Amino acid sequence: MSREGGSRKARYISAAIGIPLGVAICLFSTTLFNLLVIVLTAIGATEFYAMTRHRGFSPHSALGVMCTIAVCIAASVGDVLVVAYALVVSMTIICTLAMARGARDAIANIAVTVFGILYVGWFCSHLILLRLLPLEAGDEKLNFGGAGYVIMLLILLWLDDGGAFFAGTAWGRRKLIPAISPNKTIEGSVGGIFMTLVGALLIKDLGILLRILNVALFPDFGYTTYLLIGLGVGVLGQVGDLCESYLKRDAGLKDTGNLLPGHGGFLDRFDSLMLTAPLFYYLLRFMNL
Repeated sequence: MSREGGSRKARYISAAIGIPLGVAICLFSTTLFNLLVIVLTAIGATEFYAMTRHRGFSPHSALGVMCTIAVCIAASVGDVLVVAYALVVSMTIICTLAMARGARDAIANIAVTVFGILYVGWFCSHLILLRLLPLEAGDEKLNFGGAGYVIMLLILLWLDDGGAFFAGTAWGRRKLIPAISPNKTIEGSVGGIFMTLVGALLIKDLGILLRILNVALFPDFGYTTYLLIGLGVGVLGQVGDLCESYLKRDAGLKDTGNLLPGHGGFLDRFDSLMLTAPLFYYLLRFMNL
């Protein structure tokens, strides 16, 4: 088997195992889901600081990873103010330690460390916050709460990624931003957004069907709201993907790690999720959920 074929097989196997397991954890155990996010976020922070060291910076890596974990643990309380307190304390500790060490290039290395906490820790902490949101429902016997928000977001992002890939492969001609990601095309980008819109409508219909079966999984929003959510996720998901590609290219790396066989590291696989999770969370809070 060729190396490419082996990589594709590993990708399919890891997805076949990881996706059902992750969905099951999200649906049935808030504690395990929070723990999973914390562990994966710690891995993502480790990848980020390794990437910045490859670029020539000297971040306070161990402290940055610990602060990233602390931010996610704070999110498990379910209050964004507690997360904000954790961020302030983290930045204070990092600045104090840098002064105590008297390290050179303090501005650059402190900035890189803090950015890692924000980019990986703070963004990903919103997955925990999403899972803790209530799901308004009627008299349904089974209510999965905020798990539906997380699963809905994941489905839309998978459709965005898959739609962009297939549309780009079939019709892609004009490059989107070749300096950052040579393989991405405008046609692929449009195809990904189109798939998220279609997916949002299908999720709405599936939610209606499940409520008939006395199961509350997806929010009872109108079709217009679902379309707006699909549009926002489709666009920002691609922005998140491009941002991570931009950082990797600047660091001279192809992948940030090898956590997932055939997929690369945590940041490679969940780059679009990190930007869309805060967007989705604050949209829901704006809607008084």
